[in-house]
Amino acid sequence: MDFAQVSIAIVVMVLDEENNENYRLAVNSIRCYAEVQNYTYIYIDYSKNETLQRMCPQKDFLFARHCVMIDLMKREQFEFFLFFGADNGVINPLRRIEEYLPVNPFVNILFYQRFYNDEIMADSYLIRNTQQSLDFLQLWVDYYDRTKNFECSGTDNGAIQSVVIEFFAPEFNASMAICKREWSRGSKYAHLFRYEACAQYLLSLLPESELNKRGFHLFQKGQGWSRDGWVTATKWCQRDLFFHGWKKEKLGSEWELPFSSWNRFDQKCEKGEFSRWRYRSEFKVPCLEIDFRLHQYFSEKRLLYYKALQEILLIFANVVSILLAEDQLLLVQTVWRHGDRTPVWSYPSDPLKDYKWPVKPGELTPRGFDQQRHLGAAFRERYINGPEPFLSSVYSPKEVFIRSTNVSRTIASAKANMLGFFPNDIEADLTMNLMGTNEKTTIPIHVNNLDTDFAGFVPLCPNFERDLKNYLPITDLQKVYQNHKAVIDLVVQKTGISMDFETFEPYMVYDLLHIQREIYHLRTPDWATPQVMYELKQLTIWKIDSYLGYADPPSVNITRYRGEILKEMLDRMQQKITCHQNGNKGAQCATIGDLKFYAYSAHDITVAGLLATLGSYMAVPGRFLRYTVCATLELWLRDGKPYVKVLLRPTRWSSFHTFTQFTTGCPPGAEFCPFDIFLQRSAPYLPADIKKDCGVS
Repeated sequence: MDFAQVSIAIVVMVLDEENNENYRLAVNSIRCYAEVQNYTYIYIDYSKNETLQRMCPQKDFLFARHCVMIDLMKREQFEFFLFFGADNGVINPLRRIEEYLPVNPFVNILFYQRFYNDEIMADSYLIRNTQQSLDFLQLWVDYYDRTKNFECSGTDNGAIQSVVIEFFAPEFNASMAICKREWSRGSKYAHLFRYEACAQYLLSLLPESELNKRGFHLFQKGQGWSRDGWVTATKWCQRDLFFHGWKKEKLGSEWELPFSSWNRFDQKCEKGEFSRWRYRSEFKVPCLEIDFRLHQYFSEKRLLYYKALQEILLIFANVVSILLAEDQLLLVQTVWRHGDRTPVWSYPSDPLKDYKWPVKPGELTPRGFDQQRHLGAAFRERYINGPEPFLSSVYSPKEVFIRSTNVSRTIASAKANMLGFFPNDIEADLTMNLMGTNEKTTIPIHVNNLDTDFAGFVPLCPNFERDLKNYLPITDLQKVYQNHKAVIDLVVQKTGISMDFETFEPYMVYDLLHIQREIYHLRTPDWATPQVMYELKQLTIWKIDSYLGYADPPSVNITRYRGEILKEMLDRMQQKITCHQNGNKGAQCATIGDLKFYAYSAHDITVAGLLATLGSYMAVPGRFLRYTVCATLELWLRDGKPYVKVLLRPTRWSSFHTFTQFTTGCPPGAEFCPFDIFLQRSAPYLPADIKKDCGVS
């Protein structure tokens, strides 16, 4: 890489400008450094930007700031961003950021390891502007909802340890789940530090070269662009660049002022004006002295690290013995959304209507193919590669059944998924070259007719349309229309489509612009501002909520139209339980007795519909289901009794997260829901006869 041609922006983000005095030295030193070294400097005050507050509503600013970074990276076309929290400052302006850029072109995300403890530092990261980076940050943001009720979460610093494992080292997810138990149930910093030590140990099992290949680099202690300055009593050497921990309220207790004045950087700096850094003489020392201080500190912390690992090892042993003694997985049923696709619609004046997409409208793209293959590999990791494999390593038609709606992108998604799930079951097929592979799966994909696929697609349903009109009276539609009239009128004017308060469908417009701009980074019309996109997204979410019976107030009658897939899943569970209890005897057990994995390759509304019938749809981060989102119901035996465990994998880079705790009617916070309770809570959402309910023959 020619670093001279790389564009870099330094980003400093604060919660509230009024608190700037506490961080003034740190923030101004970075601004001055950017001016002296000719970097672009971006300063964001979250409290003064209402649009960002709406887009990133997390109550914990430490998570919200990473959401803001996602928006910034989509709008600004810099190749790299160096992010800082408010208490990071520049100690040595002679060093340049380019010294830390990755030589390996695969590396997109760079963090450094703290000296203070055994954790990845969350307050600063160097990140390349790629889709992988955006997905990584989104997963980090999503952890806010997962951890907000933890007694000692460590906020985003606690979360980043899990995010890195989940995103870049998913093979350790099973072990990491036990580390997370210590985190989620802990009430003291000792529990948090044990969890962090556990995460760091698991990450250390992967060679640096392998992590780099996957897109991640972690600078070890003392090798990154910044460090905790108080560890060396604010003393520094020519090797240092940034220091963390410059808060005025801690001055004199945790750190000393290394400069001649607190006001050194208040005024604008000029390019090459390194003289602004005027030091007190006793703070610059030889690097050997710094090394002695750091080594002593490192040795003390390393002992605590091994102590934490020893304690977590005992927890591992206890948990594993309990799991092996009590739990048996019987059946897995899952539904996923297809992978990335091309737009299905365009408007007459669309400046990108002649853009050369890789495939036809609405088809699975090479990127979507790869996303689904990755999901299949995640299934293989969970159900085949574990210490107690649930499925055979080679595809068995008795164990696995794959079903798809009769739509090209879902069928192709199912095939791609199986290539990742069972990579040995492939054969040459040159027609697959478009997807970047010359392989196809020999595993059969069972396709249902769209007109009768009420579980996977929900076809023509006159009674649903009738009930939806009663559920959303004209007055409600008028109110929503008036609240967003300016944006709706703008969209009508700019696109030329006809739309009034009874017929407006924001999804088509938002979907097109979202794919063009936020997924493929194409230049969209100037009228499609972040505010317009935000309102279109909110309108789209409201419309989907209505289709699912989740408008205000909720309607079980509307949600029930989405209940056929849950009904089918429960029927299989009941058959599985009955046959398991009688030793799989009888003709009725010939199929279900061997069946272990049943999958639906479908659409976002299919996954949303299942979650709606479970009562957990509102718990989905952002209520916007991305490509390859996957909802799974596992049937377990625990102490001889059947239980249901609900899992959600919200993005390509996510692992399978327990979602049972959001299922209405199940025990609060439970990882497993007793089957009889699960059956009882599901009853109101199950259609008696979906064809009759819909009013079709």
